[in-house]
Amino acid sequence: MLKAMRIVIGIIAAGILANVATAESNQIITTCGTVISSPGEYTLGGDLICIDNSPSTQGIRITADNVTLDCNGYRVKSDTYNGTIGVKGANAIIRNCVVEGVNPTGSNSQAILVYETENVLIEGNTVIGEYEGVSLRNTRNSIVKNNIINSYSVTCSRWH
Repeated sequence: MLKAMRIVIGIIAAGILANVATAESNQIITTCGTVISSPGEYTLGGDLICIDNSPSTQGIRITADNVTLDCNGYRVKSDTYNGTIGVKGANAIIRNCVVEGVNPTGSNSQAILVYETENVLIEGNTVIGEYEGVSLRNTRNSIVKNNIINSYSVTCSRWH
């Protein structure tokens, strides 16, 4: 009987730990200016409209390695000049986002800005009205595929 109780307690504890791990590994983003500084899976909980006349504030900034951002088809809209979604973490995945900029003719405005990193996958996104739809700067071994980009350019450059 005591052995059976230990097994049941062990199973319950394992289930609780599994739920905690799941909750921590898939975090929901609901606010503008979010900085993702820990590895894991992140999703949007709704549209992010980040219009505050502060051109240096990104809608979402990824600084950690090994991050997946799945927007679930929600929109990230920003008036920034340095990436509505900015990625500096390696091994990142950005998917299923609708990224919209307010200033499509302004210089240095990007919808998705990937900089000084490597191994980034950008797929299944829709980019609307940015000067540079997707910009890869000083970035290597990265893939941009199956996106709809309605902007002036897609750029890849290396800064020294």
